[in-house]
Amino acid sequence: MNNRQKKRIKDAARLVNSVTEMLDDMEDMSKQYDADLKSFISKIDKKDKKSSQSTHNPTSSESFNLMTLEDFEKKPEDTDGSESDEPSSAPSGRRAPPKKKGRPPQSAIKGLYRQVMRKCHPDRSSHEKLTPKQSMQYTWAVDEVTKAYQKNDVKMMIFIAAMVEEYSKVLSAKDCLKNLNELYGEKSEQLNSIQTSVAWLWGINWDTLEIRCQIIQAVANSYGIIVPPKVDLLEMLVKHETESL
Repeated sequence: MNNRQKKRIKDAARLVNSVTEMLDDMEDMSKQYDADLKSFISKIDKKDKKSSQSTHNPTSSESFNLMTLEDFEKKPEDTDGSESDEPSSAPSGRRAPPKKKGRPPQSAIKGLYRQVMRKCHPDRSSHEKLTPKQSMQYTWAVDEVTKAYQKNDVKMMIFIAAMVEEYSKVLSAKDCLKNLNELYGEKSEQLNSIQTSVAWLWGINWDTLEIRCQIIQAVANSYGIIVPPKVDLLEMLVKHETESL
């Protein structure tokens, strides 16, 4: 593998790193938005508990950061858990077997693991001359490559190795780039899922009461919670936004 190919791999790894950092931040934010939305739904449920027909606790472990508005707008018969006329693809109570995928060469996985460990593990190399940033990156690489090795996750191993400028001696540059591009695509899809979730829409539209009303209406309806008149709902939203966390 020549220097030009290594640079392409490192550049692709940096893109994966960038989208991964963004994904981590957005996941944290989405969890906060999720908790805030549940908090407001709970206020509506308590406001008129006697007339509420709530059939499910909206503050349960179910996450709105994994659901879209379309999920809440499905007809009841689509979400009541009743049996479908379509035949099940797997026996009841069992998960369908995963699709078989071509496994990467074991030598490639072991090789990348050893290369990263040899370079980054404090017991195998001197870290005295490393900058604080390099030291943190090496510690990160050791932790992450261990997890990836246990999962036989060659995509992550290629990514982690490239971030500390180590490259596979078994896989071709083309294969490495293919895996990194696939990993980038997977991370990007996760970003898109967050950005289209109910929790995210709730959080970013803190100053758009009309959209928040639509979200509340959709979510409350799905739980059988009676929404107060719009005037009262708007007043609750304004009060909720001005409250201290």
